[in-house]
Amino acid sequence: VSDIDANEVRMGMRVKAVWRPREEWGLGIDNIEFFRPTGEPDADYDTYKQHL
Repeated sequence: VSDIDANEVRMGMRVKAVWRPREEWGLGIDNIEFFRPTGEPDADYDTYKQHL
């Protein structure tokens, strides 16, 4: 997660992908350059606890 201090990252934080330029795309997840916080309220723990 970029555009935020590491000590501010938390579970449930909503983020969105920031994509590399289309001409740099390959076939994998590395097409995503990084994730940035959306500013939306955090997801409720019950919505992601089964993934932990």
